[in-house]
Amino acid sequence: MGDKNLGLADDGVDSYNITVDPINERDDNEELTILEEMRERSDYAQTVWADNYNRSNIDRKMLAGYQWPESIRVERELDGRPVLTINKLPSFVAQVSGEMRQNKISVSLKPVERDVKGDETKLQNIAGSADYSRTEILEGIIRNIEYISNAEAHQDRQFKNLLGGAFAWFRVLTERNPFDPFVLDLKIAGIKNPTSAVIDPDCKEPDYSDARFGFVYDKMKRKEFMKRYPDATIGSLSQQGNNWDSWWLTDDEICIAEYFERVACTKTIYKMSNGEIWSSDDLKSHKDKFEQLGGTDELEIVDQIDIQDYKVIWRKVTAFSVLEGPKEFPSATIPLIPVLGREVITEDETIYESLIRHSLDSQQEYNYWRTAATEMVALAPKAPFVGPAECFENHKEEWKNSNRKNLAYLPYTEVPSGNSPRREPAHQSPIGEISQSMQANDDMKATMGLFDASLGARSNETSGVAIAERKKEGNTGTYEFTDNFMMAYKRVCKVLIEAIPRVYDTERTMRIFSKENNEDWVRINTEVEIDGEVLYMSDLGQMRYDVQVDVGPAFSTQREEAVVSLMAFIERVPAAGNLAMDLIAQNMDWPGADELAKRLKKAVPPEFLDAKDRDDDEPPPPPTPETQAQLAIAEAQSKTEQAKVAQKELDLQIQQQKTAEKAIQAQLKPEEIRDIVAQSLADIFQTATPPSIDPRAPIE
Repeated sequence: MGDKNLGLADDGVDSYNITVDPINERDDNEELTILEEMRERSDYAQTVWADNYNRSNIDRKMLAGYQWPESIRVERELDGRPVLTINKLPSFVAQVSGEMRQNKISVSLKPVERDVKGDETKLQNIAGSADYSRTEILEGIIRNIEYISNAEAHQDRQFKNLLGGAFAWFRVLTERNPFDPFVLDLKIAGIKNPTSAVIDPDCKEPDYSDARFGFVYDKMKRKEFMKRYPDATIGSLSQQGNNWDSWWLTDDEICIAEYFERVACTKTIYKMSNGEIWSSDDLKSHKDKFEQLGGTDELEIVDQIDIQDYKVIWRKVTAFSVLEGPKEFPSATIPLIPVLGREVITEDETIYESLIRHSLDSQQEYNYWRTAATEMVALAPKAPFVGPAECFENHKEEWKNSNRKNLAYLPYTEVPSGNSPRREPAHQSPIGEISQSMQANDDMKATMGLFDASLGARSNETSGVAIAERKKEGNTGTYEFTDNFMMAYKRVCKVLIEAIPRVYDTERTMRIFSKENNEDWVRINTEVEIDGEVLYMSDLGQMRYDVQVDVGPAFSTQREEAVVSLMAFIERVPAAGNLAMDLIAQNMDWPGADELAKRLKKAVPPEFLDAKDRDDDEPPPPPTPETQAQLAIAEAQSKTEQAKVAQKELDLQIQQQKTAEKAIQAQLKPEEIRDIVAQSLADIFQTATPPSIDPRAPIE
């Protein structure tokens, strides 16, 4: 099955020893050389990603409500003026993320063409009640990994990070099985802070599957760090001073990083005598089988070739120390998967945008005009007093607070002119400010591609189809984010497919889940004997797969939609009601629905059911005596007709033989022979064919 180093790091990353010969890109593998290359890569990646991460931080702060420039906010607060923040951005993000939450990501595997035949082998579950192909088992294991990883929660968080900040991350981990510490499990996780990870910025693939390296930065309390790593040299990998990484630079904490490196290596590929293609890993995992059958005509190596492959090395580091590792991760690609926003490529850089990127100015404008309108309305009953300066000279304090306090009276000094202080007319309603705020609100919708129908507002459409079409327009404007998210999750599944055969490589009992979310248990990597031949069943590394990821309603939601669609169909075609009532009950989600569906199926005429749909527990009803008699007569007549046809064929052969003999004797011409044959056939078929009898006709 392959040698495995069961030493596990605290972070859950295990080591796997694959038989390959390294092809080093650096001059040597000394720790100092590795650390120097790592620092260069970290600095380069952070420098390239810095602008995008700065913009991402601005987006996320605006989404959190920090929407006024700090200098303006402080100035207005010191003056006692309102500073309103009416944050509308979260509602737009929640609308798009809510659509995603209502749907479910489903993963299906497609065997590559060369391996389709190998998928015919079935494996029984533990109970012996169902059979599964290798593809179905692998799909079920991926769903089980999603289940134990709480993948839906990670998906929701990362999709929200994508919408609000243009960046999110998935990663694949290994950790000890809590019930059996001698085996490992794979898990899917996310990275909480989207700007705490970087990946090789020189990748060519849109999903960054060709990354040469990646970093996940973290921070640890200085006291804890010195306790765990007393001999380590302290140094931050985020010390070049970019704004986005200032979060790491504190006096009480040390920056550490997980460093993933994809290293080129050579791998030997073998062509076996049975037509199978094995890698060096396959040969190692099938060592017992090969030793048992090798050296005979049944299985031997007929050809081999060396190809370039990759392995992933993991280390935990500071800038000047390797804290843990190196350890080999069980995949050929970096298990860090970025989820990227809307891509814009300029002359010299690639920019990734969030859903709200171009709505930030409109949000600030909205806050300003709403604040201005509020301030104007608030000051309307407190219009300033106007009068001669001498009137206020002896009572400055009272008049200063006249618009702030409810004073019983306001004294003033009488002047020779007889003029007294008077209040200015109140301001009119702030129509202009309100109009500008409404325009800013519309600008926010336009820049995000989300309009009233997409946000649940009522519109002129009345039919369900028209409303759905209008909502679809908004979904189309934001589908780029969903599509990028799906592309990233597809990469997650590809990493799982790479890692599963190396992690689940021993005989063990595995839980699997079906598409309907029903759980079952299978025994993988087992040897069974079939017809005297020993077969290695459910070896998950024997086949190659393509991945398909879809987003759609959950299975329960699909059942509800099926009920609605069936009911609408029956309204249009009432005659189909008696034939489909069991299907409607079967898709309903309430206690007893399945039992009702079974009873309703019994009312369906048998001729409308396939053999597999009939209840096998109830034998078909015996035929009636009339039906038995009709069948007997029909069978007798059929045999009589068959005998007559056989006799005619025999007579025809005899007549042809006689005709041929006459032709030879008389040496007739070909035209005369044809005439004789035609006359003979006419004589044979001269008798009329008896009428056919319908076996369903009543007996007289």
